[in-house]
Amino acid sequence: MPFSQEQFFEVFVKYNSFVFPFQILLFIAGSFCLSLILLKSKSAAKTVSYFLVLLWLWNGIVYHLYFFSEINKAAIAFGVLFILQAAFFLIEFVVKKQLFFSYENKFDMITGYFLVIFGLVIYPAIGLLLGNDINRTILLGLPCPTVIYTFGIIVLSRKNYTLYKLIIPVIWAFIGFSAAIKFGVYQDVMLPVSAVISLVLFYRERI
Repeated sequence: MPFSQEQFFEVFVKYNSFVFPFQILLFIAGSFCLSLILLKSKSAAKTVSYFLVLLWLWNGIVYHLYFFSEINKAAIAFGVLFILQAAFFLIEFVVKKQLFFSYENKFDMITGYFLVIFGLVIYPAIGLLLGNDINRTILLGLPCPTVIYTFGIIVLSRKNYTLYKLIIPVIWAFIGFSAAIKFGVYQDVMLPVSAVISLVLFYRERI
């Protein structure tokens, strides 16, 4: 990689300091979306649709293009991909209103909820348990927990989910997994796991 472990974590320090308290607001919004799904609210699909657009735009513009590009020029391409994914969500979910949640399969529901909760709560908690201070903690609003959170939404809504909207999250799942190997971000092991789960359940529904 074209940067060191210290440079990698320093980006998170700069990000967390600069955007505070917006990362807290993203956590609250992500928790609110989860509560709407759990309560089977009629507004869940609409609210989650807008939140996913915001979340992926934020990752693409703020994290990748503004912060991560300082140490890795590939972040420009990553930023474009995340913005493109936001556009997919905008077209399919906000404009076409193609997002809805199915509560029929208990196994799929539990799996989807687990992935959402992992990206929202468990991911940063593992970072803290591994000794990262709060300024170096990776929260929802940064790419890896965002992708895991998104895969959880995909599992919960996959009956109406088209394959092309899975491509960019799957690509990032395997790019981001490299951090688990090189920099000790062990919670990123869940990235390829969540990608494989999403793909298996997606294709199972179509067999």
